[in-house]
Amino acid sequence: FISSRTTKSYFPDEAFSLLNLTASIAIFLCSSRGLLSSMIPTNPFPTANNSKFGSSLAQSSDHFTMLVGAPASIGGEGAVYTYRLNSSGLYVENTELTLSADESSGFGNSVDFGDRTWAVAGANTSNSGAGYAVVLYQIPGTGDYVQTQLLVAPDENFSDTGFGSAVKISAD
Repeated sequence: FISSRTTKSYFPDEAFSLLNLTASIAIFLCSSRGLLSSMIPTNPFPTANNSKFGSSLAQSSDHFTMLVGAPASIGGEGAVYTYRLNSSGLYVENTELTLSADESSGFGNSVDFGDRTWAVAGANTSNSGAGYAVVLYQIPGTGDYVQTQLLVAPDENFSDTGFGSAVKISAD
């Protein structure tokens, strides 16, 4: 996918691409023949201005689910918004994920999908700047996500390290 904050790149045949716009995400279908068509922009859940909606983006390997980070929403606590493809091939709102941890802030500053069911999201300004990352599991056949594990810096350095600034998870 592509984002206005990264360099432009295209995946081979029939890959979805994402373009970060102000308070919305435009989705394009690309192939080796170039841009085929643009889909209707996905409007975010009702969010406050300056939510930083679209700061991070991730798609499942089958392109059925999309995660969109909004680290400044909900008074700075942040959120991850989930979308699913409907029968018309358009992304529709699914659910809003919030971090269930003390001193959470900036949740959604980074997101990544492992394959289709496992994901990870960062909250790098949480815990007085020490940061968190949370492992997410999507229950198969549902749009529900469960926070399975809250991760902190492995060296237990709880100073202002920004753990979770960037996240990556391997395939399922």
